[in-house]
Amino acid sequence: MYVTGQSRGIVNIPGGWIYALFPMGAEVVEYHLRATWNSADDQGYDDEQVLDTVAEGVEDGSLVVNEDTNRTWTVESNWAKLVSTGGSWGLSSLIEPDGMSRSLGLGLLCDMKSSTNGIGMLTWLNTATPTNEHSASQHGADIVNQSSITYRCYDGVAYRSQQIGEYSSGDTLHLAIVLGGYDSNGDPWRDGETASSYLYGAAVFAKSTTYAAWTLLWRAVRPNTSTLYAGVARYSSGTHYYKNMRVPDVDLSDVLQPTCLSTFDASNGTGLDAITPEVGGTWTEQSGNWEIQGNRAVADQDSVTATVSSGIADVVCDVEVFMPSGARSALVFRLSDSTNYWHLSLRNPDDDVRLIETVDAVSTTRASSAFTVTDDQTYALRVTADGQDIQGYADESTRLAYASASFNETATLHGLRRDAGVNTQAWDKFAVYPRTSTTYDTALDAV
Repeated sequence: MYVTGQSRGIVNIPGGWIYALFPMGAEVVEYHLRATWNSADDQGYDDEQVLDTVAEGVEDGSLVVNEDTNRTWTVESNWAKLVSTGGSWGLSSLIEPDGMSRSLGLGLLCDMKSSTNGIGMLTWLNTATPTNEHSASQHGADIVNQSSITYRCYDGVAYRSQQIGEYSSGDTLHLAIVLGGYDSNGDPWRDGETASSYLYGAAVFAKSTTYAAWTLLWRAVRPNTSTLYAGVARYSSGTHYYKNMRVPDVDLSDVLQPTCLSTFDASNGTGLDAITPEVGGTWTEQSGNWEIQGNRAVADQDSVTATVSSGIADVVCDVEVFMPSGARSALVFRLSDSTNYWHLSLRNPDDDVRLIETVDAVSTTRASSAFTVTDDQTYALRVTADGQDIQGYADESTRLAYASASFNETATLHGLRRDAGVNTQAWDKFAVYPRTSTTYDTALDAV
């Protein structure tokens, strides 16, 4: 267990007595795992050595350290220091908590920092011995070349790697990866029919100099298996540090909740403005006629928009779009009225994705990228909007960025837009999450 506060006391854990800090009446947080690496500097670790639970501060689990000719571990100023001189992927350290299984709201947290180029990762895995980054189901977040934060996921079918945030060299980055779950039928989010299925996957949060409060960087909807190993990993050259790695025995599912969620589960022909989202807000047809067909939203003409009221401007906003031939389908955000808004448009005839600003009905493309669209396929669109920084993503594989988005910076309407196409193009699984929230700070600071 772990306790916080100002007064010094004594706590008994398996293997001996240690000192801990706690105030009178402080709430005790228990952990599936906690590794602090509070030990003497320059201590070397043997290959596959299971470290002493008291000396190394590992609770309720075993710390397995992997070293090879390219990677060595020591402790420096109470940080686990990993130096890599090159080579391919290597899972350089792994902690396997006892009795772990996937559950809604299970969190993995760690403090990390980088002093040289390379990649250091915090990750959930489904195997203790992956041979490379694609060999196991995983949800991971890492520091890349002292400049960015990347999310990586592999589910045995498809691999995703995407920049999701910024990192300042040498800064302490607090990372949290909170797992989602299954719906009541045991189905993953992409196959589930209920709103609760949207909690499937994982969410990545960060706190640092760049992100003064806990900030939602990424919502992953791809799966991971029920067998879990928590670890820190390292590949390519460089030096990275890890501290206070932990899996609290606390349900953190509150941080996974959307502000708005609409799965369009209604009878065919129902007007969009007549349905009630599963979570938050109400739909408004800003222009055109919108209705439900096959539990998806459709529009009967081009250049029309529908939005839901969210109350927040800094968001992570998601939607799925079904793309028949000729479709130009968009995720609209920060809309103030039908002629002033931003949108992320996936365009089948053009084989590209565009981030577009529309002011008084005049549109300007602020970023674009080639993106091959296959007829009659479904794609995921995502926008993260944080002040004047906007990032757009198409199917978790293409990223657009624009850092001077001062227009409509405080607008709080987000939703759907049909730029052009046919009546069979459709939208599904629309959700809005707050970029920052007191819920995030309260839950994640407590563990």
